[in-house]
This record gives sequence, structure tokens and C-alpha cells, in this order.
Amino acid sequence: KLVLGPKFNLPLDNLPKTLKCLFCGMDFNYPLNNLPAGLETVVLSKAFNHPVDNLPSRLKMLILGDDFNYPVDNLPSRLKMLILGDDFNHPIDNLPETLILLNTSVFFNHPIDNLPLGLQELYLGTNFNQSLDFLPPNLQILYTNHAFNKSIGNLPNSLKTILLADSFQQSLDTLPESIEFIIMIFYKQKINKLPANLKKIRTSRQYSYHKELLKLKPDLIIE
Repeated sequence: KLVLGPKFNLPLDNLPKTLKCLFCGMDFNYPLNNLPAGLETVVLSKAFNHPVDNLPSRLKMLILGDDFNYPVDNLPSRLKMLILGDDFNHPIDNLPETLILLNTSVFFNHPIDNLPLGLQELYLGTNFNQSLDFLPPNLQILYTNHAFNKSIGNLPNSLKTILLADSFQQSLDTLPESIEFIIMIFYKQKINKLPANLKKIRTSRQYSYHKELLKLKPDLIIE
């Protein structure tokens, strides 16, 4: 593992061939075209803003900093985890099929109709407000964010956990039966039907329909 200091900002052309993990500091902002072939983890901090089309083929985890804003259409085919920084705002229709976790950026707001089929965890950024009708069939965890307020009547039947942020006020009556945990701190609407597998809901103390939820599902845990 190599951890570079916050002020380090020099080319990385002669790193050890055995290096597995690379953590770059806040000021690092040089192209990454000659990294060791066996590298599996790359963490880039705030200042980095260069293309990432020539990363090592064995890379499994990539965390991009807040200033990064280039397309991500040519990432390594074995990548499993991708976290995008605040400024990123490009389409993400060509991500590796091996991806299981995706965290989008603050400013990202593009359609997500072509995500990898094996994706299991999706965390959407602050500005995202697009349709969720074509999510991957194996998705288990979905977190929306501040701007999202679209219908969610066509979520995948694999979904187990969903977080709905402050703007969301659409119907929850057609959620997948697979859902076990709903986080809806800011939700104000009445729910007329709960998923069969639901075990727990997290709401605010001001939510007006706690008693109605228990009538629908007496063993429900309400936090």
C-alpha cells in the first residue's frame, strides 16, 4: 500500500510492480497512464481531474475526487466499486458489468437505464432526479437524495433497502414485495399497502400515519 501526502503532486511513472493499493493526497493532479498492472485499489482526492481510460486491468475499486469530471466509459473490466466525486456529470451507460457498488456525484443528473446487470448497491447524488424504471434486476440497496421526486412503481424485485430523501412525496403503494427496510424521514403521505417482507420503517416523529402502518403490518418495527 502507498499513501501519498496531501501536498504530493508529482508524476507516478515508476511505482513498484507489486503495489496493490494507491491513495493519492489532496493536491495530486497528474495523469495516471503508467500504474502497476497488479494494482487493485485507487483512491484519488480532490484535485485530480484527468482521463481514467488507461487504468490497470485488475483494478477492483476506484474512488474519484471532487474535481473529477471526465467520462468513465473505459474503466477496467474487473471493477467492482466506483465512487464518483462531487463535480462529475457525464452519462454512465458503459460501466463494467462486474460492478456491484456505484455511488454517483452531487451534480450527476443523467438517465440510468443501462447500468450493469449485476449491480447490487446504488447511491444517488444530491441533484439526481431521473426515472428509476430500468434499474438492474439484482439491485438490493437504493439510496435516493435531495432532488429525487419521481414515481418508483417499477423497482426491481430484488430490492431490500430503500432510502427516500427530503423531496420525495410519491406513492409507496407499489413497492416490491422483497423490500425489508424503508428509510423515509421526510415522507408525509399515507401508505395504503406495505411490502410483504417489510420488517422495519424509519420515519420522523411527526409522521401522521404510524397507527395506520401498524394496522397494515402489526409486527412492523417503526423507528
